[in-house]
Amino acid sequence: MKKKVRSKLMSMALVFTMAAGLLSGCGGNNVVEADKNTITIWHDKEDAVAEVLQKKLEELEPDVHVVLEKKSDLTESLKMIGSDPKAAPDMYFFAHDKIGVYAEMGILAPITDIIPKEELNVYMDNTLEAATYKGEIYQLPVYYETLLFMYNRRYMKDDEVPKTTEELYLDLLNRCPDIQEHITLKEVASFLQVTPETISRIRHKLNKCIRCKLEK
Repeated sequence: MKKKVRSKLMSMALVFTMAAGLLSGCGGNNVVEADKNTITIWHDKEDAVAEVLQKKLEELEPDVHVVLEKKSDLTESLKMIGSDPKAAPDMYFFAHDKIGVYAEMGILAPITDIIPKEELNVYMDNTLEAATYKGEIYQLPVYYETLLFMYNRRYMKDDEVPKTTEELYLDLLNRCPDIQEHITLKEVASFLQVTPETISRIRHKLNKCIRCKLEK
């Protein structure tokens, strides 16, 4: 019954401008009989977003009752409960940059546990790739953003324009080699209009490449 309820909820989630992850702790597996159709979702979204989301979720009543709980620091809240099924929510909304962190914490279950993989073929490949970690799809991708990069040809030639976030970060380091000594990772991310997790992942990848070269 719980699986059917979640499947219906995920179908409704297609209209939401955020991504959903499932807890492998499965807090719902330990709910009492009376709460079998109640789903608790943690989020860290703005109040305006939560209000729109709540109104849409109310359309599931009376078959499904959804409780939204806002957490000021979602990651810390999830760390506190770990995989304890009694304290864990049934679902939570988060940016795809957190997939690796949450998967390694052992608190995510693949989205394909409740949605057949073939049903995900309607999504763009790049959104599924963003929702994938170590071969498993952990999120239902519902939107993606395109950032417009504007540059001054006085200072950058057309063939020097970064094509990816990683290239943009490397360009920043080339132009300002000591920038990391003066500003935080969060400030670098804000300057490049990406999340701190994205910068952290890029740094990890670059450091890994450097180690590989040194070993050779």
